[in-house]
Amino acid sequence: VGTGKSILLRRLEVALKSLRRNPRYIPYSELSVAALLDWADGDGGLGRPRAAASVLLLDDAERCSSELLSGLQDLVANRRDRAQGPQVVLVGGTSLWPRILPELPRLAERVETRVATSPFSTDEINNYVRHRLAVSGRSADLFSPEAIAAIADYSRGIPRLVNQVCSRALLLADIEHASTISQLTITE
Repeated sequence: VGTGKSILLRRLEVALKSLRRNPRYIPYSELSVAALLDWADGDGGLGRPRAAASVLLLDDAERCSSELLSGLQDLVANRRDRAQGPQVVLVGGTSLWPRILPELPRLAERVETRVATSPFSTDEINNYVRHRLAVSGRSADLFSPEAIAAIADYSRGIPRLVNQVCSRALLLADIEHASTISQLTITE
């Protein structure tokens, strides 16, 4: 949770659109099989016809029902070659793969790539925070090294928690008119 999977999936959607691949982002893990097929082949419940998706991007796939995952297995298993039917990208938490492996062997054997994200190290948090500050127009080191270490301890390297801690620290620093965020600001 909070590792940026959905953000990466949305960025993949944009990249695929730029390549004219017609991706279909599906944020609803509670779809029925029929609704999934509507998303893949038709209008996705939008009431207006669209070209069939060449790539289905299913977010929060660990929350999918066994019925939906079984429907995905059938959809993928029925592809005779890459030109037929959509490719499927499943994005989910750590419980997704252990669930697919025993329950859906035909789907598991068709998985071409598995990627797992891991929490940031303290150095990666430092780089991440510096990058986010640079993107916002700040070039100086705003967070002390001790503050970065405290952020790493508190967040356990989870990007969403890093963002939350930094946001609160920035608010406190603004209220206190501090030019640098210290470890004390983080632990408050």
